[in-house]
Amino acid sequence: MTDLIIRTRQLLTQAIIAKFAVLVGKDNAMTAVLLANAIALLIGNRGASAAGIDAMASTMTAGDAAGVGAGGRRPLDAGLALLAGLFGSKVELMARALAAASGSTISAATRALALSTMLVASAAAALLASEGRPATRAQLAALLAANQPAALAAMPAALQTAIASLPGLAGLYGVPGAGSRRNLAGLLLAGLVATIVLFAVLLNHAF
Repeated sequence: MTDLIIRTRQLLTQAIIAKFAVLVGKDNAMTAVLLANAIALLIGNRGASAAGIDAMASTMTAGDAAGVGAGGRRPLDAGLALLAGLFGSKVELMARALAAASGSTISAATRALALSTMLVASAAAALLASEGRPATRAQLAALLAANQPAALAAMPAALQTAIASLPGLAGLYGVPGAGSRRNLAGLLLAGLVATIVLFAVLLNHAF
């Protein structure tokens, strides 16, 4: 139940990458990076709405890596709709983090997130089917929740750093925000200074 990341990334065949590269608007190499990172970003997000998960469950078709099995813009359009239903206004922040970590544009990152949503749905359907479980909202929600720690671990450092830099996003991944890290560093420095001062006072009194 905890191999959704692996199952989804296995769908990134050269054929799928080439097909999606046209929709993303980047070359195959950049598209592969965007999709791989987007998969972890999607699965690791703890803020998916119940309505969005329900919509994803209703569209899942095992073995269909394109999400809707058709050419043209249909996988992208369907993915954009699912993505918006799952994460609402947070999609822009997710795209910003993905773009920053992957060295791409926000528009390409948004399209990669949408297409990756379809890949996650396809992999989740196949995984649930292999375990004899129905593709319901409850089962999908449980599957996503079980894979969130693995998704965070699968993120490159650059993606975690990008998430931490966005206050509205960091909490959805359990990543300390940049402000929290600065505050911690400040507290540690203040503690170190206080310790040095105390040691100096004690040393002065000793002599």
